[in-house]
Amino acid sequence: MVEVPIPREKWTGKIGVLELGASAEKGGSRGKNILVGGGNGMPFLSYDGTSPHRQVIAGEVMDTTDELPQAVKEFFGDAVNDPVLWAKAWVEKYHAEIICLKLLSTNPEEANVSPEAAAETVRKVLAAVDVPLIVYGCGQEEKDAKTLEAVSNLAP
Repeated sequence: MVEVPIPREKWTGKIGVLELGASAEKGGSRGKNILVGGGNGMPFLSYDGTSPHRQVIAGEVMDTTDELPQAVKEFFGDAVNDPVLWAKAWVEKYHAEIICLKLLSTNPEEANVSPEAAAETVRKVLAAVDVPLIVYGCGQEEKDAKTLEAVSNLAP
């Protein structure tokens, strides 16, 4: 058997460290803080460099399921119809350490949910789970600016 060397590309950069979540000790409401980043090699290639913090996978939750694949609906069941239940399923059943909430319903070309209603969804998810929360908008620049401003006003 011929040994084939692993192709290696030397990467000279370094990924910055980011702290997600704020525990009560840091004035927040999350159960813990999670540090990500800091690696000096390509992600998931441990032979290529070092990474002081392990990779963390977030559970993705969307506030609308119009274009959700059937397989996801079957996997999570009725929980996909409620972002709060879906986030709780990720944390309690699948031990997700972060939730990524996508506010797709705010898209002005679709449901056009108001920024205030989207912020209320975020508030409910924050109350239901204690893991760090990443919030995305719908991808429409003007609407996202208004929506994420309303969401950011939830913070103390």
